[in-house]
Amino acid sequence: MALALSLGPDSKTEASALHQAVFEASGYGLESAALHRLRQLIEKLQGLRNFQESEQIDYEMSLVTHVPCFTQRELMDVITQWSMSHRDALPDEALRAAAFRGQTTLDICASRFLNMTLDQYAICNRELKGQTFKAQHNKTQEHALAIIHFLEKLVAPQRGAALVNAASSLQICSRMLDLFTTHSSVADSELRSAELRILECVAQRCVDRAQLYYQCVRYRSEAPLPQLVQSVSDITVGAAVDEALALFTTASGMSLCRMQSAPNPLLEIVRRHDSALYTVENKERLRQLLLGDEGEERRSVMAWNCMEYLRILIDRSNDFSLFCTHHRPMLEACWSAVIGEEWVSSGEEQVMSLHHRLCLWIGESLPLPHWAKASQPTTA
Repeated sequence: MALALSLGPDSKTEASALHQAVFEASGYGLESAALHRLRQLIEKLQGLRNFQESEQIDYEMSLVTHVPCFTQRELMDVITQWSMSHRDALPDEALRAAAFRGQTTLDICASRFLNMTLDQYAICNRELKGQTFKAQHNKTQEHALAIIHFLEKLVAPQRGAALVNAASSLQICSRMLDLFTTHSSVADSELRSAELRILECVAQRCVDRAQLYYQCVRYRSEAPLPQLVQSVSDITVGAAVDEALALFTTASGMSLCRMQSAPNPLLEIVRRHDSALYTVENKERLRQLLLGDEGEERRSVMAWNCMEYLRILIDRSNDFSLFCTHHRPMLEACWSAVIGEEWVSSGEEQVMSLHHRLCLWIGESLPLPHWAKASQPTTA
């Protein structure tokens, strides 16, 4: 009930569905005065919510769902104290005190600490965008600078373990990437520089750098790519490439990738001819991987994954001809891994079917497996 009252639906359809769910849960009769009163209350509160920031709604709802580690006033008091003293131990001391107040763990409290600080920064940025009077703008800008510099201290690697772990989580890193690129004001160089330093710091320690890289890819259509996104992309791209290369050595790795629905980040890095997987350096890494002699079972796994990989490129790349033009040696190396293994009869049929399909693109020069050559009739 509290959740329903807190929301400002995005459409009339959503509002109607939400109303119906609340009415059914209430147990009131359709014609009862109580139901009529409830309907009026919901509509009134939802109307008011349309004028509130989403962060403010989240904050108010958190007050009803758990004992708060910080209220907004308590958080801003900590930020103000730090702005005046710059005492390095203050963030960790504030965290321990808040965890005690909220009767929760340091890890949970650290995540709320960071998210609430980001909430306040997001609100400041939106206010900056909408202000027209210089005095008001300067005051809000000063407030935003205090928050962002405090945030920079919160994510510093010398903080306690709880804050370090929270700042390294994918949720926090992703939220910062979205907030700093989508919602930030573009005018203030000091704010933007601090945002860049913060994101570079957390991206280097992110527990899932590959996923963070995939989130950078969605900005590819922007020209030029925002500096902040480019920097995070440069830091995290290696993890994404490692994840893609691991598909070749993981049992059924490419099969699972092939079954993904587009757009899937891992599928995208595999099937796009211009992705980071296909730099000269990374193609050489793949070639060395395929040449490795690490046991029969591993070679069999790689042979199957190479066959599935070639199927992905034929069936699901945007333009397989571009692979044939720019990456032909790599395709041939994968094909060599396929035909270098022995297959049962059903596997041989799949290999020959793939050979036929590849020849349509690459040409008849693509070698046959040795067992296929042996089965061909000889001419006198």
